[in-house]
Amino acid sequence: MPYIEQEKLQRLIQDVNILDVVNYLGIACHKKGSNYFLLCPSPEHNDTHATNCYCKDGGTRVVCKACGYFASPIELVKDVTGMSFFDAVNVVWEIAGCPSYLYEMEPEKKCSFYLTYKEAQLIGIKLPNHIYLPIGEDDCKEVKKITKDRAYDPKRLEYVYCKKERISWKSFFSEREFAALVYDKALEKKQRFSDMEKQLQSFAGKQEVFDVDILKQSIKEYISELNKILFRARNAYA
Repeated sequence: MPYIEQEKLQRLIQDVNILDVVNYLGIACHKKGSNYFLLCPSPEHNDTHATNCYCKDGGTRVVCKACGYFASPIELVKDVTGMSFFDAVNVVWEIAGCPSYLYEMEPEKKCSFYLTYKEAQLIGIKLPNHIYLPIGEDDCKEVKKITKDRAYDPKRLEYVYCKKERISWKSFFSEREFAALVYDKALEKKQRFSDMEKQLQSFAGKQEVFDVDILKQSIKEYISELNKILFRARNAYA
C-alpha cells in the first residue's frame, strides 16, 4: 500500500463512527447516558470493569480515564486485532463506506459512490453495520446470565447461539439502487431546508429570541453539504 497523506487519514477518521468500529470488532459495550462503556482495549491495561473506558455514538475516539488510553478508529483496530497500520486503515476505510478520496491513485480500489456516517445522519439514513445470525441452540434453559452472543426466546425456553456478521448497504442494494435512494433522501432534506430558509425571510429586521443570521448561515452550510451528496449520487446512478 502506498503512502497515504495525513490529511486524508484525518478525513477518514472524521468520517467513520467510532461506535461502528467497536461493533465491527465485536467489543461488548453498554450505554449509560450519552456514552458507551467497554473494557479498555489497551494491550497494557488488564481491565476487568467496563466503567472507565468509553466512546460516543458519532465520535472519533475511544478514551480510558483509568490508564489514559486514547485511540482513533485505526489505532483501535490495530490494538484489538494486531493488524498492521495499513491493514487497519483498510478496515476503517471499508466501515466508512469506501470513500474514494483515500485511494484516488488506485482506481481498482476506488468506490464510485460512498456515504459517510455524518452524511447519513444529515439525510436521515441509518447505515447497517452488523447482524446476528443464529447458528445453533441449547436443548434447555441454562440457569446463568445470558452472554452477549446469545439471544433468549421465551416461547421455546431455549438459548439461540448467534454469530455476529459484518454487513453494509451493499448487502441489500446495488450501488446504483443505493445512490438513487440517497439522492431522493438528500433532495427531500434539501427541500425542507430551503423551505425553512424562505420562512426565515419573514423575520428579517425583527428582534427575536434567536439569531436569524446564524440560523440562516447554518442552513446554507447544510444545503451546501446536501448539494455535494446530490452531485455524487446523481453521477453514480445516472
